[in-house]
Amino acid sequence: MLTGIMWTRGSFLLDNEEVRLLCNLSRA
Repeated sequence: MLTGIMWTRGSFLLDNEEVRLLCNLSRA
């Protein structure tokens, strides 16, 4: 579910910090 948002956000913003935070939250 969050994977789609993560991919969209990462693709649009390409923010390493945001992607890392989202990845950490998703994996946590």
